Parts: sequence; structure tokens; C-alpha cells
Amino acid sequence: MIDRLMDTGEKTWAVLRSCFGQILILHIAYVALGFIVFSPLAGFIGRLLLQASGNSVMADMDILFFLLTPFGMVTLVLFGSILVTIFAFEQASIITICAGNIQGYKIAPIQVLFATLRRFYTLFLFSIHLITRLLIIIVPFLALAGAIAWFTITDHDINYYLSVKPPAFIAAAVIIGCILLVLLVVLTHKLIGWSLSLPLTMFNGTSPSESFKQSRQLLTGQRFIVFTSFTIWLFITFVLSFLVLGGIQFLGSNLISFFHDSLSAMVL
Repeated sequence: MIDRLMDTGEKTWAVLRSCFGQILILHIAYVALGFIVFSPLAGFIGRLLLQASGNSVMADMDILFFLLTPFGMVTLVLFGSILVTIFAFEQASIITICAGNIQGYKIAPIQVLFATLRRFYTLFLFSIHLITRLLIIIVPFLALAGAIAWFTITDHDINYYLSVKPPAFIAAAVIIGCILLVLLVVLTHKLIGWSLSLPLTMFNGTSPSESFKQSRQLLTGQRFIVFTSFTIWLFITFVLSFLVLGGIQFLGSNLISFFHDSLSAMVL
């Protein structure tokens, strides 16, 4: 088992290292796309929310109440759906680059973007199937957690509960935490089973609706290896992110005092 994991890790690292620059360019492009899509959408929803409330500003509790309303749930679903769709397209582009590298040729990022766009309809259908399956799992858990929060911690402002921490708040937090933990376990199990669905859709000609079923069948008896591999990569990603972002935070906190008289330098 360990030998197989090490061999898979070495092969994966060799592929990623050889096309790191291409993957980085694509990632930046998709992050920019997400920013372009999310920023105006967030501003539009924020204006709608303020108009509906009749206030110029909203407190934390007002935002929480909004997210528990049907329109708030729809907003969360909308943002989540857009995020999942962009993520699916980015993964499709990265898989294309890696597949080309394995076969011995490199594809320019712009070519990959156009190739992904040519499969827009198929990838969009895949995203719809994935989002629908995720919603079927997530919504009941969130609805139960929202109902518990609604009936137990809506008598006072959220800052009151965070500062005083009454027994009702502690009990609600523990129950909601357990619900979210169960949701995490269920989601992890499902996502591992679906981990081959996107490659099957892209390279095997499998329909999006069938790809999830075939992925589960192909991974029968292999889930532990997939889970361990993803856990290792997640841990490495977390450590690297912590070191990089922590270093930026440390340098920024210590250097910003030297540029207090220059706004442009402070922003940089």
C-alpha cells in the first residue's frame, strides 16, 4: 500500500513539476474569471439586501437572518454553483495539460482554454450534475442546522451570544458542529467515489450522468488509497499555504509601518 502511494506520488509530482508554469498561468486566469464574476454579483446582491431591509447598513445578525431565508439560501446556492462550475472548468484545463504532458507534448495555456471552451456544453452539464448531487446531500444538513440556530439563538444579537456564551448557545454550537461533521464525512465519501467522473467525461466520452456511476465502480476497493492520497496532498497544501501566507503576514505587519506616509507603497 505504501509503495503504491509513494510511486503514485512520485509520478504525480514529476508531471506537476514539468508543467507547473502552465498550471500557474491557468490558475491565475480562472481566479481572475472568478473575481470578475463574483465581484459584481456580490455587489448586486448586497444592494438588493440593503433595499429590502430599508437600512443603509446591516448588522451581523441581519445577515445571518437573511441567509436563513429562502432568498438567502438561493443566494448561497447561486454563489456555490458558480464556484463549483469555475472549479470544474479549471480542473478540466489542468487535466488536459497533465494528460498532454504524460503523452509527451506540451499544450500552451491559451490552447487549453480554447479546448475547454469547445467542451463548454459537456462541462456545463457535468457541473449541473455535480451541483445537483451536492445540493441533495448538503441542503438537508444545512436546513437542519439553520432550524436549530433559528429556534435557539435568535433572541439576541450574535455579539451577545459570542461574548456571554449562554448554555443555549453552547448547546446549539455543539449540535450544529456535530451536524456539520457528519456532513463532512458524507461529502468526503461521495467526493472520493466521484473523483474519476471528470476525467471519464473529458477523455472517455462518458456522459456526465453516467460518469459518476462509472467512477464509483472503478474505485471499488481503491477508496482508501484515493482518500490517503488526497489527505497527504491536502496536508502539504495546508502547510505550504500556512508558511507562505504566514510569511507575507509577518513581513507585511513589520514593514507597513515604514510606509505609512505613502498610500501606494502601503497598498503594495
